Formats: sequence, structure tokens, C-alpha cells
Amino acid sequence: MILKLTITHFGNRDLQSMVAKVKGPQSRQRLNYAMITEVQHLTVEHLRAYSAGDSTAARLGAAPSNYWAQGAEKVAAPSSIGADTDHGTLTINHPGIGRAFHDLTIRAVKAQALTIPLVAAAYNRRAPEIRGLTIVRAHGKAYLFLPDAGSAENYKKRHYTGRTGKDGRDEYTEYHEPGARSGIFMYLLVRSVTQRQDRSLLPSDEEFEQAAALGARRFLFSDIKNAGGKF
Repeated sequence: MILKLTITHFGNRDLQSMVAKVKGPQSRQRLNYAMITEVQHLTVEHLRAYSAGDSTAARLGAAPSNYWAQGAEKVAAPSSIGADTDHGTLTINHPGIGRAFHDLTIRAVKAQALTIPLVAAAYNRRAPEIRGLTIVRAHGKAYLFLPDAGSAENYKKRHYTGRTGKDGRDEYTEYHEPGARSGIFMYLLVRSVTQRQDRSLLPSDEEFEQAAALGARRFLFSDIKNAGGKF
């Protein structure tokens, strides 16, 4: 998902009054670029901190996935910011970033189901990377189960899909139910999952405004200094 943040409000009245005195298209563009640059720096550091505090990894006892740290590096790219005479824009091109502003529903597209990790060994790993996984059903839910070596054989079952194949025969899916065997439930299988809005994914509106104001002050200070102390 691509999210674009445009800075239009910032600072107190005194600062806005000084900014209003900046004339000329080139100066206005440089001002807006200075402001959006500070917003970019703020967002990069915020995403890195959010990634380090990976709550799912902490709950499972796994190492952080660095997913949002990867997003931070995209934001840090020079191409993610731009400015013209009217405003500065920061583009965040990273899947899931929209969850900062609304609920996000993820559905299985290329696979029959999403895999939700249940243990540390499954976190940040794709199911095909783990050999020996088998589908089991329990309490009305489906899981990917990793049996211990040497445990009892499982029972193969067939489930009618309600469809007919090209050969005219009924289609079935096969799955396994564990017998007297031990192992680990690695993943929960679901068709879709809804992640609730999390505004803390990004800095607050107030923090964005403060960063923009800092950029404006630095620009004005630089211009005053270059003008020999006159504005």
C-alpha cells in the first residue's frame, strides 16, 4: 500500500507568520523540502523503534521480524520525499501501513489459507520452509502440525469439497488427524484475518507538525544567516 502524507499545518502563529514572508517559487519549494525532510527523519526513527518493539515476536518468544524496519529503509530513500511551492509530500510504500488509519483485512489470495504462527519456531518463516508439516483439525479449526519423529502414524481422512472435477468425479481434499502422537501445532490456518487500527504505527499528528516546524525554523535560520542576519 502507498500512503502519502502532505504537510500543510505546523508551528505556532509567529512561525507561520515568518514562513508567510518567504517569497519566490524556489524559496518556497526549498522551505517545503526542509519541512518534509524533518518529517521523513521522524518517520524513519519511529518505524525503527516500532519494529524493535515487535509485540507478536515478544509474545511468542521469537526474534523481531524487522518488517517495519524494512519499511523505515524505504521511507529513508531520497525518492520518498518531494516538494513544490505549495507543500511537501512523504510517500510510504510498504504493505500494511494503512493500518495506522483504519482496520486492515488480509485475505488468502495465492494460497488456500493464511498461516498464523503459533510458536517462536514458526514466526517469520514460510510454512513450505518447514518439512513434515501436516494438516490437522481440532475444535472446528485447521492447523499445520509438526509431529515428533517416531510418533504414531496419523489417520488420513477425506473431505468432500462440493465441487466436481473435469473428469466428472467429486473432488475431495485430504487431511490428517493425529493418532497417539506428539508434536507441535505450528500454524493456525484461516481464510482471512483483520488487524485492528493501530495509530501508533506512525508518529502522531502533533509530532508530524513539530517536525515540520523544526524544518521551517532550520530553513529560516539558514536563510537569515546567509542574508547576513536580515530577513
